[in-house]
Amino acid sequence: MVNGVLPPMSRTIHGIAALLAVSQVMTSVLLLLCIHRVRDLSGLVNRAMIGSLPERAGAVARQARFRGGDRVVVELYSDFDCSYCRQSVGAVLGARAAFGDSVDWRFRYRANPVRPLSMEGALVALCTADSTGPWQFYAQLTSTAPIASDQIDQALSRMGRSRQAILPCVEAESTATTLWRDMFASSAAGHTRTPTIVVDGVPIIGLITEDALSRLLRDRIDRLRARRTAAKVVSP
Repeated sequence: MVNGVLPPMSRTIHGIAALLAVSQVMTSVLLLLCIHRVRDLSGLVNRAMIGSLPERAGAVARQARFRGGDRVVVELYSDFDCSYCRQSVGAVLGARAAFGDSVDWRFRYRANPVRPLSMEGALVALCTADSTGPWQFYAQLTSTAPIASDQIDQALSRMGRSRQAILPCVEAESTATTLWRDMFASSAAGHTRTPTIVVDGVPIIGLITEDALSRLLRDRIDRLRARRTAAKVVSP
């Protein structure tokens, strides 16, 4: 030190030491945040797994239950960040408009956790769904190109909704738990590929046209009516 001033080399060393100290503090903070985030996510996933147990336990009996029902049951297992899914949903939406309440329509969320927009789309869909599912939101995603955040905003706008208005629901732990529970239940039922359309317990994997789906539904409905008629004849 000369006249109270550190030489250039000493100033450089002190500067590097200070940067290392700051870096260590930032690294420690980030590690703590990551640990808390992983802990929170683990808790959420565990709660979702427990919540999905009833459906997972009953997955083996699903097909028998469908066959004994009062209506034909159609389940759509879909991912919002999937161009094939958005092509197939057009067929489902068309058939849904044609057959209406004569079919029990069910939507199953198959979001991909490694694709942020897939999870975001599913959470937004959950927060805008009615009692039958996110059909209105899905109908707004007309493009088959990879989904983008602005497409979600545009879809919400066409529905008269805004991201800001549904943000509390999107960020709620209960919404994330519902999504993970549906994903676990879908996996337990053996439906891991998207799109998959399940008609009375029989899975159809991949693209399907509205005409093909409509023909299948007419056949199923005709069989259900024939079974009801036969039951009436047999009953005293």
